[in-house]
Amino acid sequence: MAQDQGIVIRRYRGGDQVEVLSLFSRCTLGHIRPAFLRGLRQTDNVGLALGVAVAAAVLSGGSLWAVAGACAAWVGLLLFLCWEVYAGYVRERLRSDMGDIEAHFLSHPDDCFWVAEAEVASGSKVIVGMVAVTRWSGEVAEGEVRGHGEDEGVQERCREGESERERPEQEEGKVAQLFRMLVLPGWRRRGLGRRLAQTALAFCSERGYSRVILETTTTQVAALALYSTLGFQKTATSVPYLAMHPARISVLRLEKPL
Repeated sequence: MAQDQGIVIRRYRGGDQVEVLSLFSRCTLGHIRPAFLRGLRQTDNVGLALGVAVAAAVLSGGSLWAVAGACAAWVGLLLFLCWEVYAGYVRERLRSDMGDIEAHFLSHPDDCFWVAEAEVASGSKVIVGMVAVTRWSGEVAEGEVRGHGEDEGVQERCREGESERERPEQEEGKVAQLFRMLVLPGWRRRGLGRRLAQTALAFCSERGYSRVILETTTTQVAALALYSTLGFQKTATSVPYLAMHPARISVLRLEKPL
């Protein structure tokens, strides 16, 4: 197994579900604050807030309470929109793939789901990170988010149940999708994200994938920097939900050839 500083990267097990879902929800909702602050800094949003304040002052005869209330309402609306982008995403994923991880990520030898497990001071073990790979079937289903990661033990366990066969030849157009790349806040800046990504990329290379794609958002600055150092390049940008516009949240598609 890949391990460093007491952290082991291993294949997901059924007993990990509660911790994994908690990590997924906590990390995803953690993007709300930076998205909100990003929205507050947008020039057009500042202008709109001033416009709302002026309108409230005119309509109320110069009442400072009316102006403050109008500005607070606008800020509250912006916060709600940022909340809904990420909270809505969590609700959607918990009803779908994250609701049955083994069926969606471990039912095919070309797919895998890893967790990073750390031993804490009390001697107990906690899951502090995760990443998944599936074979890309067409459109990315996301609007979403490492010592050296090559790890024979992890990859062997991701092929449990597979009959003995030679490594498949690399297929033209066989594309992997990397997602659910998350690390708990207290465990970041230790190289764990890189280890998780490299573990997934080594698996993709072994399974004969020709390239890897992923989607992330513009609020995930640290992740974008990491993906860039790993050789991913931006190939598309989209804003799939109206709620993303005020905070200028964009979904970026990144790709890396193998």
